[in-house]
Amino acid sequence: MADNMDSNDEALEPKDLKQENNLQREAFEFYYSLGDQRSLKSVAIQFKRSERTVANWSRDYNWVDRCTQKALDEAEGREKETAILDVK
Repeated sequence: MADNMDSNDEALEPKDLKQENNLQREAFEFYYSLGDQRSLKSVAIQFKRSERTVANWSRDYNWVDRCTQKALDEAEGREKETAILDVK
């Protein structure tokens, strides 16, 4: 049984971002840009794809985690800019 769990866990692993195509990357960037109004439905409408397709992209390429990380990275960048300005 443990072997089945391992293979199922692997099936749920996010895909390598290198496999993400330009359309999927643009869809993610659009999704991120929506901020508090983020929804897969909005992305589906914008990119003329089904919600199921967009949901698969979101799952396959870890959109929620990537949004969190991108927000943290941007906040860190703003903190560094502020620190540099404070030193000047």
